Amino acid sequence: KIGNALIGGFNGVTSPPLNLPWNTSSFLFPEHVFYVAMAALILSYVFCGWLVNTRFGRVCAAIRENELRSELLGYDSRLYKLGIFTIAAGIAAIGGVLFCNGVGRITPDVFNLYNAALTIIWVIVGGRGTLIGPIAATFGLFYLTSALGGQSVLNNNLVLGIILIFFVLLVPKGVAPTVTDWFTKRRKPAHNSRRRRRQGRST
Repeated sequence: KIGNALIGGFNGVTSPPLNLPWNTSSFLFPEHVFYVAMAALILSYVFCGWLVNTRFGRVCAAIRENELRSELLGYDSRLYKLGIFTIAAGIAAIGGVLFCNGVGRITPDVFNLYNAALTIIWVIVGGRGTLIGPIAATFGLFYLTSALGGQSVLNNNLVLGIILIFFVLLVPKGVAPTVTDWFTKRRKPAHNSRRRRRQGRST
């Protein structure tokens, strides 16, 4: 108990079920929350894709690359960082609500170091500065940890630690930016060769 709030100690707090907006007497069961979570993921992806192409998103990208230069150009980095932090916190809050309703209760174990590190690993593996990278890494690593849970030879934490070290040392950009750069480099020689052929025909 903290103050007047009953939080259930290590047993956590039971989550009240979500109800349908158009029918408040009908509730969503945990298996139905999955579809709501997928819809929220798609909407968040579309919203973030739109946001990064707005003036606000471009300024945030500039602050990420060089905060001092952005401030010299007249942008208040504190205001923009506060704005993007608020937006990220709102998206995370939606995810937390759906997670809590999907599980049925929230316990102190959710806030341990393992779950906090998972988010960082997803971003590092998928690639910073991309939207699809962390999503793909989340699904891939979740499937991997689920598969490893069925055996007793390898420890999940050990495997995730090895993956983290591998990407930090050898693939620092992450999967999505590395694959994009690879395809871009392969495209350039083909494009240059076609240009040389066209120039040869014109001469």
